[in-house]
Amino acid sequence: KGWDCIYKNLISNKYPWVKNSYDIWYPPEQREEIDRMIAAKNDKMKGSGQADAFSAKKECMSFKIYPIFLKNSSAADKAPIVSFHLCDGAVTDFKSEKKSAIVIASHESCVPVCGGVLEAVFESGGEKLRLDTINIEVQKELSDPLLGEVRCMVGDAKMVVSGTDENYGQLNVKHVIYAAGPSYGHAFTQSDKKDELLQSAYRKSLDEAKKAGLEAVAFSLMSSGTRNSWWDPERPLRIAVKTIRDYGEYARESGGYGSLEEIYLCAFTAKERKELESIADEYWREV
Repeated sequence: KGWDCIYKNLISNKYPWVKNSYDIWYPPEQREEIDRMIAAKNDKMKGSGQADAFSAKKECMSFKIYPIFLKNSSAADKAPIVSFHLCDGAVTDFKSEKKSAIVIASHESCVPVCGGVLEAVFESGGEKLRLDTINIEVQKELSDPLLGEVRCMVGDAKMVVSGTDENYGQLNVKHVIYAAGPSYGHAFTQSDKKDELLQSAYRKSLDEAKKAGLEAVAFSLMSSGTRNSWWDPERPLRIAVKTIRDYGEYARESGGYGSLEEIYLCAFTAKERKELESIADEYWREV
């Protein structure tokens, strides 16, 4: 990713002074030519096997399923209320017969900044997803034109809905939830506060899915990759598994999991898969 990524971020920016500038720098006929160049570059990368990893990896398959019970249930009422699935693959390839959403690990602007799962979901979701995302209400403005506006505060989640019978582009869902987890970085500083923000991002995502009456939701891992903890890389994964497992108790007064029947957590790498399975096995032994 390079100049084309920066160009996309400039074009999607809604600051008036930025729009005025790129209207001068890139008149409509020039933008059409640039779009053709980007498309040709992407086709060449796909043909040579250099496509972005998120776009290249296909299928999102469950490899282990765990039952979630309400605590203190009677023996006669021990049927699981939700099934928790660990998946292997890209969340952008998630597919379910149920009314479902995918949760995209995002930063505050909800638009791509040079690669990653955000760019993959924009490419798969098409123009309508891009426009719906850009039109999420701005919470705060930043001075950096590349990062643009804050649409989703850290610890929060925002959902867009296609509003039609059609899925978003090549995605298999009509609902996309953006959730912003914290960036842990190199230092131990404010780790407890960041843990709370990450828990909140998962909970707010489940709140959004529940309010929309969804039956299934699939998460990409938040605060992993470049936003992960260098001193405790399993930390965000433990928080993800535990927060999802305990959400029913946390939200008991508001109906627990509500309409949700299946929750998926997607491991994109073999290392994430191994770590998630170990963590989930440990947590389910505690139940």
